[in-house]
Amino acid sequence: MSFRGRPFLFRRAVLSLAAVLLLPVGSRAENRIPIEGKVNGTPVHLAFDTGFGIGLVLFRSAVDELGLKIRPSIAGASLKPGEARLGLTEPVRFEMEGKSFDAVPFAVLEETPSFLPSDIQGVAGWPLFKDYIVLLELADQKATVGLETVPAEAADWLRLRLRADHDSLCVELPEIAGAPGGLALVDTGDPGGVSLSAEKWQAWKAAHPRQPVTFSANYMPGSGLVATEESWAEKLSLGGLVLHHVVVRQCNVTQASAGGPGYVASLGLAALGRLDLVIDGKAGVAYTHARTEPPAAFPHNRLGAVFVPRDDRSDDLVAHVAAGSPAARAGIRDDDLLLGIDQRDLTHWRTHPELLPLRKYWEQAAGTKVVLTVRRGTKTIKATAKLKNILGP
Repeated sequence: MSFRGRPFLFRRAVLSLAAVLLLPVGSRAENRIPIEGKVNGTPVHLAFDTGFGIGLVLFRSAVDELGLKIRPSIAGASLKPGEARLGLTEPVRFEMEGKSFDAVPFAVLEETPSFLPSDIQGVAGWPLFKDYIVLLELADQKATVGLETVPAEAADWLRLRLRADHDSLCVELPEIAGAPGGLALVDTGDPGGVSLSAEKWQAWKAAHPRQPVTFSANYMPGSGLVATEESWAEKLSLGGLVLHHVVVRQCNVTQASAGGPGYVASLGLAALGRLDLVIDGKAGVAYTHARTEPPAAFPHNRLGAVFVPRDDRSDDLVAHVAAGSPAARAGIRDDDLLLGIDQRDLTHWRTHPELLPLRKYWEQAAGTKVVLTVRRGTKTIKATAKLKNILGP
């Protein structure tokens, strides 16, 4: 990433936010666009997140590693659905790509659970970059910030207006040939595809009743661990914006909250990889061009089920199972409690981080057999599921 120009924006008064930061359970660097910086001379590994409405955020674990002092969030402040509580660090010196900023604080996201392994220490959000020309090259997971001009080839691309009243990156989708428009959140903090509003997701499922579905499990501040159905769209129209060969699912409460009135969808990394995209923040315009060539194989859940705790304090891993999936055919049902996979005991998953992420079992090659041990009521059941490709062209 290259970066030059004016200092970032930071809203010191913000102590809670609709945080559109989606972490796959077992977050890896390849799920993010990395930004390398330094805090008081110590290297930090951040993620470029256009869906995040605050300029600079550190996770609590990173703050502790850096030895920074924290001014906590307001005790007792009520949170709306999809909001997360924030603290604030002492002023620090921050360096990134040859730029340095003195006496600036980071917001602190305090609620990321310790059982969620990640090599990401924080987030550089859209307010840091909103006055620049940004080129997203997501095939290489890179963002180039601070271009002098919009590339000439973008002149013939679809132009979308940016919503200036949003702290995150949002574009207005035009109404074309009777297809309704709306507001789409461009979210490089989400590794997934297109997340549709509840209304649009139900309409899409009704129009594609035979399309196979699977599940993904993600952690989102303000929403906790979320199990989400996913499917595959050969062609998806969002107003005048058309995407080809893309993963599609329903949005969660945090994404809908961040989008606000008129929200119809969020575009994650897998969806943005199906577009050429240039964002001219100063002019308030995004230039998009749909890619139609078949994509690379999408790493997805080939089991068709996920197991997530009921809440942040529960140790039970509860099943969410897609109809017709390998898990369903093996006899796994919704609300079964996962005890083990193959020969591994998973009842101590919170205290044995080497057992995570569970997705490493579901994303194995099609044809792999996985033995699941579950509890249903008072019965212990063993079931063998054969993984298969569910999403993709």
